[in-house]
Amino acid sequence: MVPKRIALLNPEKFSIFSVRIVYMTMIITKPAVWLLSATTKGILMLMGIRKFTRDEDISESEIKRLIRHGHTEGLYQEEEKEMLESIFRFDDISAEAIMTPRTNVHAIDIGDENDEILEQVIHSNYSRIPFYKDNIDNILGIIHVKDILIHAKKVGFENIDISKMLREPYYVPTSVKINTLFKKMQETNHQLAVILDDYGGMEGIVTIEDLLEEIVGNIYDEYDKIEEEITKVSENQYLVNGTLPIQDINRYLNLNISSDYETLSGLIIDELEYIPKPNQADVVHYHNLVFEVKTVINNRIEKVLITIEKKEL
Repeated sequence: MVPKRIALLNPEKFSIFSVRIVYMTMIITKPAVWLLSATTKGILMLMGIRKFTRDEDISESEIKRLIRHGHTEGLYQEEEKEMLESIFRFDDISAEAIMTPRTNVHAIDIGDENDEILEQVIHSNYSRIPFYKDNIDNILGIIHVKDILIHAKKVGFENIDISKMLREPYYVPTSVKINTLFKKMQETNHQLAVILDDYGGMEGIVTIEDLLEEIVGNIYDEYDKIEEEITKVSENQYLVNGTLPIQDINRYLNLNISSDYETLSGLIIDELEYIPKPNQADVVHYHNLVFEVKTVINNRIEKVLITIEKKEL
């Protein structure tokens, strides 16, 4: 353990000192290593085995173990460890798992009056907005707010033609993995993808920001007001929006709720095994947390009271 500790304390100086010793050892032992490798390969060929696995191949699990070990040794911080581990999960997550569901998608009916459309655009606080005709399953295209401003400067806000500014939507299935989606969106310069179910209906949307957040964590801008989604009631009680992602709740309240669930409402429904009814006051006990359903609107859990119980020593 002594050389290991010395190396961790001053890796560059130790590497410069030890590289000559390692190099000389490699030269001295090279004939023996070659002989052992050749005889091993010869015996395997006599046994009919002609596919060889290189000894230096490293599996994903071994790399993850090294990441955790490096964090334990203090080589990098917790945030760096989480980012490295997130990269390995990137090809295991489907677009459906991180999408904004259709019930939360801010989309505008192209049949609305111009004044009403502009009012919705202003209050949406989004830079890109889907437009549909008649119902949200019939997405006509995506409009960038910048395009509206450019067009309005030429013809005036009262004369803008929304249909001329529509950009073709980028459709993907719910099953697509986010690493594949990220690469495709980079190649096609799309910032927003529309997720379709097996019947062609709109399931939700995924943005480049959503994909990046799976690696670096949540990215908040001046319009993201998570404080409005979580209201502190008392020292250990918080009123939370039911559709808030578990990841946001964990970060904001310093909790460790399982990442198997996407939203708080999903966790509660899974635990209850039914959809709560209005004024029913369902309660779920989850480790040292108590979730009390306060408001249900249209079969959707709107508000939940979270009580953090102190763990007994």
